[in-house]
Amino acid sequence: MEFTDSDLVFHMEVYKGYFDITRWCLGRIRSCYPTARIVLVSDGDPDPRYKEFLSFGIELEYGEHLYSGELSGPLWIRRFENYLRKPAKYLIRTDSDVGFYRRFHQLPQSKCIFGTPCGEFIQGGILGITHDAILGIMSSGLLKESRMRGFSHEANGVWMASDDAALGWVARVLGIPMVSHPEFHSTWQLPVPNYALRYAVMHPCKNGSL
Repeated sequence: MEFTDSDLVFHMEVYKGYFDITRWCLGRIRSCYPTARIVLVSDGDPDPRYKEFLSFGIELEYGEHLYSGELSGPLWIRRFENYLRKPAKYLIRTDSDVGFYRRFHQLPQSKCIFGTPCGEFIQGGILGITHDAILGIMSSGLLKESRMRGFSHEANGVWMASDDAALGWVARVLGIPMVSHPEFHSTWQLPVPNYALRYAVMHPCKNGSL
């Protein structure tokens, strides 16, 4: 299926210590998608340097810190509300340490969440969601359920939102398919080699290089 930059909305959060890698990632997105909408949210970090990223033609928001604690539901609500201000066919949710190698050759045409499967959810480093899936999730009210508070994990002594697992639970309840996309490769460990640019995007790329 052919698509244009106007069919995509990229959404990313940034927090303390990720300034350089975020700048690199934004540059990579722009090299592949010169005119796509990009929303960047400072997740509770007031660093004024983030305003430098406006040069990439992004929308910048200084928001509440939601990644710590049991706030998976509010994280997704914020992302979806930002997306729905100017919706498109797809939302691409990305971490700042994702390598964008090339444009996608294809994207799913039916209602789904897509990316790299990880058990009962799509790995959260980078994943895509179709417009109709977002509408269904938001109208369900499930992101406001108390069940959302159960999706968290401990990292270096701090409790963090497990937003990908939370989204997976919502998808299973609503019957939204979670599908593997052959051009996405996302893990929480080191990426595999990307021979012949098999993958359009890979996570993680923490050293800011492809």
